[in-house]
Amino acid sequence: MQKLLNQDLLTVLKIWNEQYEVFAPKKIDGDVVLSVLDEENFTMDYINVTLPVKQYVFEQNENFFKWNRSEKEITIKAPDPNKLSSRVLFGVRPSDAYGVAYTDKFYFEEFEDTNYTDRRKRTAIVAV
Repeated sequence: MQKLLNQDLLTVLKIWNEQYEVFAPKKIDGDVVLSVLDEENFTMDYINVTLPVKQYVFEQNENFFKWNRSEKEITIKAPDPNKLSSRVLFGVRPSDAYGVAYTDKFYFEEFEDTNYTDRRKRTAIVAV
């Protein structure tokens, strides 16, 4: 196990942000939300984020497929998982990380949902 000093935390997040879309705790009007890394409003002074972490693994709007219709046929095309961005969710509480892991078990093993699994494979969660 390696330790990360508080004074180095923002530097590490900025380095990650060069390769990944980093979501980190941000204070907005007294609430703390996971949002795209914002150095000026970044905070570690919180108990829990206001919105649940599951919003990052379950999209509000999602394309299941696209289709084209011609006079003779209809072609159906699944979304391209390679177009999904890789991201890091930093500052997630252990209980929320456990909840996501439990959901992973369901959607990876019991009822495979390719939209969910494609997105989760590209999402790293860092619990604090």
